[in-house]
Amino acid sequence: MSTARQNPLSYDEAVTWIQQFSKSSIPRDQVTASFSRSSGPGGQNVNKVNSKVSLRLQLDRATWIPPHALQKLKTSPLVNKAGELQTTSDRTRSQGKNLQDCYDKLIQAIKQAVTVNRPADLEALAKIEKR
Repeated sequence: MSTARQNPLSYDEAVTWIQQFSKSSIPRDQVTASFSRSSGPGGQNVNKVNSKVSLRLQLDRATWIPPHALQKLKTSPLVNKAGELQTTSDRTRSQGKNLQDCYDKLIQAIKQAVTVNRPADLEALAKIEKR
């Protein structure tokens, strides 16, 4: 990869990318979901139903994520040894709700990585210089 492609998006490009990004933007073949018994709330339900969800995104194949965001994600504590961005949820007794919670966490992590700081405007810089 060239260093030119490693540069972050401009602020406006990042905002546009984030606004257009949704669950449907994530290729299904790059996401793996696994289910297990939860230790969370639910009484006897936790002994019967695999409601805990673990969702993994393969970062090596995620070419649709901007390069600067991929670099941030690879250093995230959510990345496991296999290089996968992993989220888990056992908040509810429902497997479907926990799966949606995992997707929400995944989307939030990606959007956070894509975020670029807004450049300072000239008026603010002038005020700082004046002080």
